[in-house]
Order: sequence, then C-alpha cells, then structure tokens
Amino acid sequence: MASPHLLSRIDGFFETLAGSRERALLVDYDGTLAPFRQEPQQAFPYPGIMELLDSIRSTTGTRLVIVTGRPAAKVLPLLGLNPAPEIFGVHGLERMLPDGSRRVHSLEPAAVLALAEAGSELARAGVGSLLEHKLGALAVHWRGLSERAQAQTESTARKILQRYAREGLVLAPFDRGVELRLSRPNKGDVVQTILEEAPGAAIAYLGDDVTDEDAFRAIRGHGLGVLVAKLRRKTAATEWLQPPDGLTQFLHRWLHICGGDA
Repeated sequence: MASPHLLSRIDGFFETLAGSRERALLVDYDGTLAPFRQEPQQAFPYPGIMELLDSIRSTTGTRLVIVTGRPAAKVLPLLGLNPAPEIFGVHGLERMLPDGSRRVHSLEPAAVLALAEAGSELARAGVGSLLEHKLGALAVHWRGLSERAQAQTESTARKILQRYAREGLVLAPFDRGVELRLSRPNKGDVVQTILEEAPGAAIAYLGDDVTDEDAFRAIRGHGLGVLVAKLRRKTAATEWLQPPDGLTQFLHRWLHICGGDA
C-alpha cells in the first residue's frame, strides 16, 4: 500500500489536477492494472480497478489512455469497458480510438525482414512454441517454465535476437521474457503525443516494466510518473506505489479530488 510519505510528495500534483480543466491518465496494462499470468488471456485486472477507471473517465473529465505492449485488440476484451477507451498497442505502434478506428505506423521493409528471419531462427533453435508474433515485434515468453528451462530459453533467445537488434530494432526485456521490437515509436512517444494534443493538461503515467521507462522519462517536468510494482527499483519515475492496494488508493484519490462519483 502506498505510504503516507508517498502521498505527501504527490500533493502538488493532485492540487494541479484538481484545478485543471484537462486531465489525462495513461496506464500500462500487464503488471500495472493486472497481475501477470502464465496464460495472457487470463490476466484480468485487479478487482475493482476497472470500475474505478470507468468512474474517473465518466465523471471527472479525465482522458483515459491504456498503453500496452500487446496488440490493442488483445487487451480490449480484458478491460471490460463500454465504450472502449483509447488504446495504444504494441508500445505505441498502433492506436485504437474509442470509436473503434485504428491507426498503425508504417513498418520499414528491412525491419519486417529481420523480424521474420529472427523468428525462423528461434523456431529452428527449438523455442518456436514460446514465440509471440506481433506487429513490429517478436517476443519470447518463458513464464511457467522450470528455472533451468527459463535460463536456457533466455540464453538462446538473447543470443539470437541480439544479432537482429539493428535496422531500427531494439532488444527489450520484460517480466519473464524478451522482445525484439521497433525502437520507435515507444511508450515515451505515446506520452509526447498526448502532451502535444492536450497542452496544459494535468497528466500522469502509471507503469511497472522496463518498457515504461521511456514514458517516465518523457513525462518528467510535464506530469507525474508512477512506478507500480511490488518492489521498488531504479527508475525514472518520481513516485512508487504497490499494487493492488496502492493503485486502488491512488485512483480513489484521483476520483475524489476531481469531484467524481465515488
């Protein structure tokens, strides 16, 4: 649960939030709104979290934006929100608007070819069943494997994928996995997009993973970056809270201070 010290340090942000005519809350999904699960389709949000977010967006004039490494269409059913929120998928490569329209960044042919070649090589190395093919990205998951199998899979995946970290591609670790993806756009670009579209808005970004660090760096000096994690780690975020209690407390305070319906 977030400590009183944490809350005292973000009083300034909440004072700004209360007096702002525009507000934006950007939230990562896996590990932030929902605990990790071996089966991604079973990674449902923490109890009560989506109800709070729905109240925040419907009663406080807050723009809710979900930011995820997953394709937007895969996270949408897990949210259970109607109407759908704005979603940036695959680290910002795609954008799904509440009306269902979808915008996708163009992919460089060289990057597409490199991803295909990396996938083929990983399959030949025996980890094909652990691959996730995404638009502009290739991920290897080892959640649920034995410790020995995890270590072997990680070593194999990193050795192969590192050779393809070129042509605008970057090797990025995440919880129980590693991903080869486009270096741009990233979650920091998502933050920059919202800042440009809503200048002067009170904005916060909540995330848990290494992939959220670009967003934490982008929001510094413009809003609030919050690391949502069981354990504190080195981060560009300025605040830290523990899920699910600290997250719930933060959202309740957002709702209350903006005059929403509790």
